[in-house]
Amino acid sequence: MTRLLLIALTLGMILATPLQAQQDKLCVHDECQFLTVRQGLVHFIDFPPLSRNLVLGRYAASYQGLVPATEAPLRGARSSDGWVVVVAAFLDHTAGGQSLRVRMYSPDGTRRGPYEVMAALEEFEFGDIFGTADKILAITSTEEHAYNVKTNVWLLQDNRIPKQLMDTPAVLLRPRRREGGRPAGLTIRRQTYDGLHAETKGWAEEFWIWDPTSKSLTLADQR
Repeated sequence: MTRLLLIALTLGMILATPLQAQQDKLCVHDECQFLTVRQGLVHFIDFPPLSRNLVLGRYAASYQGLVPATEAPLRGARSSDGWVVVVAAFLDHTAGGQSLRVRMYSPDGTRRGPYEVMAALEEFEFGDIFGTADKILAITSTEEHAYNVKTNVWLLQDNRIPKQLMDTPAVLLRPRRREGGRPAGLTIRRQTYDGLHAETKGWAEEFWIWDPTSKSLTLADQR
């Protein structure tokens, strides 16, 4: 009963906070998780025994209409040729916890996705990031463990299904446009941990060259 009272009191305080909106909730017995928006920030709230209140990022209110009401958009962007991309937080009602979904809307309004990634958005790049007409979406998402990280890169073309160019355990460092004799591409920091052996923990920096003809990324010669 004491535990239930504590949960009720905590929930009352959360709901009383100004500019509060509950997006979604998940309760198993007396343990609940909430996705909420408070004062322009998206929160993931986990009641006892974990008792966490994680700020996931700013609430991108203007993109709410492009995702379900139970999700909270964190980032959105529009390209000059009509593509719209949205990254939104959601509660996982099957496994518990919170993750992100990426949706893309082609110029004709067709929804592409959602594509599920990790729980926290770290990097977001969208547009002609290589200095060509090609529209590229590149994001890095992470989880609480330092070695749980992923970089996803897509090519968005006309009204076609987005082409995934990269899905790898790495952090996106920076895109580079073609300058002089230097090719355009992406610099990433890949994590080398194999999940089992401590001696494999570490990071390796790589540069991936963008080929505008084949529309592909190729690892540069590291020698």
